[in-house]
Amino acid sequence: MLNMRSFLCLLLLVLVTVSCQMDSRTTGQNQGQASFPPGSQMPPQIQQVQQPSVFVRGEVKNHVVPWSEGLTLTEAIVAAEYRGSWDPHTILVVRQGQTYKVNPKHLVWGTENPVLEPGDIVEVQR
Repeated sequence: MLNMRSFLCLLLLVLVTVSCQMDSRTTGQNQGQASFPPGSQMPPQIQQVQQPSVFVRGEVKNHVVPWSEGLTLTEAIVAAEYRGSWDPHTILVVRQGQTYKVNPKHLVWGTENPVLEPGDIVEVQR
């Protein structure tokens, strides 16, 4: 059983260790940033995050779909790999704070298939 003094010493040791680990991570991140000065080639992982994307919420495998000119809602849902057991009941597209409802039946029939813009959020609901 620990007495109060031992407990405080142990707590202090843990705090110092965590603080040192955080400092070393920050230093490593700063060094990593310094190794890629402005205008130089960035690692592919960072480039991938910075390319235009469409975000998909719901029962999908891929929540981020790379955007390209002419990307339709159907193409985005296919690229997101919808995993729901049932057909979606509602599909919403959120663009710049405005929400647009898309009828899933019209999407399947091909009578409604809007072109998406970078940054759109697609919500597939059951």
